[in-house]
Amino acid sequence: MVVLKKKFIFLFIGLLLLGLALVFVYQGFQMRRGDVSKVVVKEVASTQYSKEELEDALKIALNYFKTNFNGCVLKEISYVGDEKNQDYTDFATRNGVEDVIVFTSNFDVGFLGGDGSLNRGDTYTNFNWIIVKKDGTWVHVDHGY
Repeated sequence: MVVLKKKFIFLFIGLLLLGLALVFVYQGFQMRRGDVSKVVVKEVASTQYSKEELEDALKIALNYFKTNFNGCVLKEISYVGDEKNQDYTDFATRNGVEDVIVFTSNFDVGFLGGDGSLNRGDTYTNFNWIIVKKDGTWVHVDHGY
């Protein structure tokens, strides 16, 4: 009977350790990409850009976040508005284009997230995404403050 109890205890401990290992592997897998699944997109009207242009540029910003901000969760993003967007025309000039769209966002960095350039566990607010139109295609050219 004692041998049976010892086997049961070892089996229980083994299954517990296996379960914990699977949880860590799953969390590590989740940290490989930025999470945009629950982002709130705040619509801001524009007379400079069509809704379709804003949506296309937004897709570029979201995809960049998803593929480059590992372990981070995008909470909110919005177009900065036509007036504030004019403050970023230098990005268009630097890139030899005419169109620039800037989004501002808030996101959280997980405790296991980031690439070392972000503070783990922090929330970043008013973080900008600069998207320009090159040869008819929106592309990410910069981000930050």
